[in-house]
Amino acid sequence: MPLGQIESGKLIDTVRSVRQRLKTDSPPNDTPELLASMYILMGMRYDKAIREMLMNEIPEMNKSVTSQLILEEGKTAEAREFIILVGTERFGRPDAATRKKLQAISDLDQLHQLGTRLTHVDSWKELLARRK
Repeated sequence: MPLGQIESGKLIDTVRSVRQRLKTDSPPNDTPELLASMYILMGMRYDKAIREMLMNEIPEMNKSVTSQLILEEGKTAEAREFIILVGTERFGRPDAATRKKLQAISDLDQLHQLGTRLTHVDSWKELLARRK
């Protein structure tokens, strides 16, 4: 039976079964990636509460390169949104060029540095100016 057709009450047992089978039938390095893929696909069918409960059942998934990348992208997006939120409060809504510059920043550390500078500058332009 496809994973998306399983009743949510039986899902945890199914996930446990899949996890056990992967541990015995697949190379050890593949298990985290396969579990992460399963979790991602479940997001199309099951609600957040169920997925969070399952996350506790499959801790190996957190070792997945795919999971780490998704988490990093989420942190970066959240940092960017925080800068826009606080910056809008201080400087007004960012124009399209400013938003484009912020979207181009994919380095989380750089976004954190911008966040700490928000209270030390007076404009979007000053915030995004290259520091020497």
